[in-house]
Amino acid sequence: MKIDGMRPPEGGGEIPKKKAEKTSGKPFESFLKESASAPKEKSGAAPLPPPAAHTPVSAPAGQAVQTQAVKQVESLLADLEFYRNILGKSDVPLPRLEPMAETLMKKKDSLTVMLPHVDDPELKDLITQTAALVINENNRLHLN
Repeated sequence: MKIDGMRPPEGGGEIPKKKAEKTSGKPFESFLKESASAPKEKSGAAPLPPPAAHTPVSAPAGQAVQTQAVKQVESLLADLEFYRNILGKSDVPLPRLEPMAETLMKKKDSLTVMLPHVDDPELKDLITQTAALVINENNRLHLN
């Protein structure tokens, strides 16, 4: 019990609240900037296709949604590839991956909102598979 801001002599009283621990390390955006500025290594993987052309202003609404969905899928897959490359480095502790996983989940959420508005079945399937991949990676991170 507190009386005039004083504690009882036996050391009782209120327990100080614990502060949320923050993981130290770089945020996801800094990893992206470093990756973009780092020299590219030659690998056996095929180069990514160029981004889709811009949608004309007079395009129908359905086509605009599909174009936006394609751009978001490409962006999310690029981020997943970067995430996979970071996972391959043994010197990166798992807690530092948490901001990256959160960003991937947010991007997945904004992509799946478009799913009901996409008419192309192949694009719907790609969105669904990409979302499942993000969820699996997020679960894998949290189960380790």
